[in-house]
Parts: sequence; structure tokens; C-alpha cells
Amino acid sequence: MPALRSRHPLTFDVYPATYDFTVYEARTGTSLAAFSLPGDDAVAQSWPSSANVVGSEHFGPHIKPATFTTQVRDLITRTR
Repeated sequence: MPALRSRHPLTFDVYPATYDFTVYEARTGTSLAAFSLPGDDAVAQSWPSSANVVGSEHFGPHIKPATFTTQVRDLITRTR
């Protein structure tokens, strides 16, 4: 089947989103932490460069790198 190509730009809404994470120790697989972060990046920065649209996809804002880093810094830098 040939790829669907539009002569007009497609637009989609960006919906609020919360992302759930679980961090595991690489050596043992032990769960170290679980947390949720809301998407907090600008809509323009969150738009995917490409997408396979097959149904009712929903796009959420990205998490800013600084937000994620703040959340996991202690998990990365702590020692036993």
C-alpha cells in the first residue's frame, strides 16, 4: 500500500501529560525509586519530528532535561 501523503500540513493537539519512571540499579536490578513528572516543555519544543499516524494518537509535552536531571541527580551521584 502506498504511503499516505498530504498536500496540506497535518495539525494535532498537544495534551497535558504525566510520565511515570522507575529507576533500577544496573548491577542488581533492584528498584531504587519510582516517580512521576509532568511534561513541562513548550509545545513547539514537544512536537515530534515524525510520527506514524494510525489512529487517535495523543501527543504530550516533553519533560525539560533540567527537570529530569534534578529528579535523578541524587540517584546517579550517590554512593553506597
